[in-house]
Amino acid sequence: MPTESRATATVSPETAGAAREIVGRYRASMGEVIARAALPHDLPSNAEALGAGLGAVTGPRKPVLERVFKPAGYSIRGETGTFSLRRRTASNLNVRLELDVGTWSHLVLAMFQILPLGFKLSLTIPVTARATPMGQYPMGDAEQWRKIVENLGALVAELDRTLVPEVEALVGETPDWYQP
Repeated sequence: MPTESRATATVSPETAGAAREIVGRYRASMGEVIARAALPHDLPSNAEALGAGLGAVTGPRKPVLERVFKPAGYSIRGETGTFSLRRRTASNLNVRLELDVGTWSHLVLAMFQILPLGFKLSLTIPVTARATPMGQYPMGDAEQWRKIVENLGALVAELDRTLVPEVEALVGETPDWYQP
């Protein structure tokens, strides 16, 4: 459990290890997590998307992120290259979705992170059930980007509903002052 001292606050190595095991279980069962999330769009595999010429994005990316993630309590930082979507839970646990959207590659990589006191839990998440695990996915045009973001919204909602409370119950309350 977290300690009270600001200078030495951390969770025990045992708690951190148990939290990493939880994330490992989610990583190993990502297909089941995706099924529970009921992604709204059945996007093609990485190879199919590349073959269809879905490599170039037109239009701004941030408005779609704001439309999908602000209602879930996420703030959105970034304009090009990377976006950092962040929220704090009721017990002050920091949750992030880090999106690398490149500036020349036009590929997206999504990393869901939970930042308890003193360590970080990371889980690469796919934008579609048929995406290459832990791989970058072609963003495509504005319509394709919308579908990707809506899929990510459904998957993040599932992780917020299942993974985050499980980690939160394990690590306990995070001090108000903690800002990773």
